[in-house]
Amino acid sequence: IFFRFFLFTMFRTGQDWAPQVINRPPPKDTRSTAQKANAVLQSGGSVQAEAKFGAGGNTQKSATCYARKLAEDTESLKHKTVPTHVKTAIAKGRTAKGWKQSDLAQAINEKASVVYEYESGKAFPNQQVRGKME
Repeated sequence: IFFRFFLFTMFRTGQDWAPQVINRPPPKDTRSTAQKANAVLQSGGSVQAEAKFGAGGNTQKSATCYARKLAEDTESLKHKTVPTHVKTAIAKGRTAKGWKQSDLAQAINEKASVVYEYESGKAFPNQQVRGKME
């Protein structure tokens, strides 16, 4: 019995029984953006939210970043649109092959609305899309 007690105490002598404090990082703020904005408004501050250009979209063929600046400009400037000769060339080429707008869109891996905008002249010119159509 004494031998067991001796072994037990021999292995436990290296134990440090003092309390150990482990520093943890402070908890992260789990509030949503809307909750944070409400807290700022309630404390008397002001909040300004702006949507970033192209946020949430996975496309590179949208209107250029300058289109928004042009729309907000007070001068009498115009957006670039598809020229008339290009619109008619796209429509004639598509009908010569007997394709619908959706067929052309599928062939060039674009949405049908993009083909419609190009043929109606409302689209912002994009060389990549135009190159696919040729």
